[in-house]
Amino acid sequence: MKIIIKDPLYKQIIVDEKYLGVLNSREFQRLRYIKQISFTDFVFPSATHTRFTHSLGAYYLMNKVINNGLMVVSDKEKDELLAASLLHDIGHGPFSHVWEKIFLGFNHEESTKKIMETMGFKDSVSVIEGRHRYSKLLSSVIDVDKMDYMVRDSYF
Repeated sequence: MKIIIKDPLYKQIIVDEKYLGVLNSREFQRLRYIKQISFTDFVFPSATHTRFTHSLGAYYLMNKVINNGLMVVSDKEKDELLAASLLHDIGHGPFSHVWEKIFLGFNHEESTKKIMETMGFKDSVSVIEGRHRYSKLLSSVIDVDKMDYMVRDSYF
């Protein structure tokens, strides 16, 4: 079974049912209330997208990249990469990066790793930490995270 989510950029984001628990989790659902670009909507009122939609977009793009037929990626690695792309922003605090400027001891990446481990995605933490052989797909000069937020931010 697949879950279909409508998206203004990609039209349909098809999420495998194994991630339904993630989508329905309190940790992931709270991303609906964290703005992707913090207070920018005060200047650009339509810029109101969230970490929730961005995380789904990063998942969508990762799925496209690892299933493009140009790479050899094991099923285990695909699961690790998809979970990491879906959960990469799970540790963000309110007001996104502004939160870290106010609370200097807070680090959203450390928080993300702890939450992912708690949710049972310990193997995917290696992607976030840059230790996975395909970590650069999620964190590099150009990656699925940046590709989604550049397009999403400019769209909104």
